[in-house]
Amino acid sequence: MTAKLTTNKSKSSHDRKGLRPLREAADQAAKAVTVIEPTMICEYRERHPKVTDDQAALVAEILQVPGPISQAATALGKNKSWAYETLKKPHVLAYSTELARAS
Repeated sequence: MTAKLTTNKSKSSHDRKGLRPLREAADQAAKAVTVIEPTMICEYRERHPKVTDDQAALVAEILQVPGPISQAATALGKNKSWAYETLKKPHVLAYSTELARAS
């Protein structure tokens, strides 16, 4: 005789384990916006003099608006290859890491 497995269809296994459903987590992540104060940006720009205005704007856009890097580049009027190459530069990477940790 084969045993029949029954499941509780009213709740998913994620709900029973106390985890948020994926859709709810994605909705909250889309609404999340990091606010970076201008005084903080000025303070970190002084520590990183090699960072240009465009590079700083790219980092700020990525940290403030969740989404792909290409979307941030488009918002600044740049292409995605410029954005990816910019983020690989050591001085931009140091600046973005420091600003991300502070926010």
